[in-house]
Amino acid sequence: MKIFYETGEFPQEARGGDRKSKLYAAKKESVHRFIESLKCIESHYCRKSKYSDRKYLTCDLNITKLYRMYKSDPQNAQLGVKLSYFRNIFNTEYNIGFGIPQTDVCSKCLELREKIKREQDENKKKVLMTEKRVHSMRAKSFFENLRDTTPGLKIIFFDFQKNLPLPKVPDQSCYYSRQLYFYNFAAVEGSSKLPLCKDRVFSYYCTENEFAKNANLVASAVYDRLCKTDKTGITKIRLVADGCGGQNKNCILIGMCSKWLLEILNIKVLEVIFPVTGHSFMPADRLFGVIEKKLRLIEVILHSL
Repeated sequence: MKIFYETGEFPQEARGGDRKSKLYAAKKESVHRFIESLKCIESHYCRKSKYSDRKYLTCDLNITKLYRMYKSDPQNAQLGVKLSYFRNIFNTEYNIGFGIPQTDVCSKCLELREKIKREQDENKKKVLMTEKRVHSMRAKSFFENLRDTTPGLKIIFFDFQKNLPLPKVPDQSCYYSRQLYFYNFAAVEGSSKLPLCKDRVFSYYCTENEFAKNANLVASAVYDRLCKTDKTGITKIRLVADGCGGQNKNCILIGMCSKWLLEILNIKVLEVIFPVTGHSFMPADRLFGVIEKKLRLIEVILHSL
């Protein structure tokens, strides 16, 4: 109060304020430097990197292991950073996750990746890297065809879901009994960028005692979908399926397409595209994932509709 009476102003207090930023500046900078030095990988299950800013580390790591790696540096060890402080910075200031073990990786990609790691000759390594790049570019070209939105083009994806056993009951003895398989054949229309909806998704289902799961069943279902699809303003149709020889990649499907083209006059081009082996994720697979997720919540299924 004495200073106020003498000067007419309150003095600036020296209490409180940010006293920790400078104290922890060196620690924070060292943690940031370590995390940013980590080499992140693209998620194997991410459809396209631009759809997500999240980065991933390998599945064999976790925050505790990263902290041990950080403390293994003598300079970092001297700073005395605690695990809780390291964890807080990692979780709040970085969008980094840990991947899950890959289960459906392309065998060609795995083969070339391991050969590149073990090859000592630089010339041979460059040849392998070029082969891997060409393989990746072919796969990328396939997925670009799935996202095509050219006017006058209609894309139809089709595939079989994995066999679903009937009945589904919690009884343990049922697992060892002979079960009846349920077949679900799905056709999805439109670009792969479009969301799944009732207007785009069509299913053909039966049990194994009704029809055999072969090329004739596939050709019949695709023919029915081609006849019923809306062809207004469409001049080109692109059929996309995996390269299973017993179901899709055979003369029966091509013969069906030829017959249908003779019946339709406004369609000028009909393409049949098969993906690069190991890179065949399509909208039909997204549909099957949704179905299987809902089926897991149902305890008892005795028969099909």
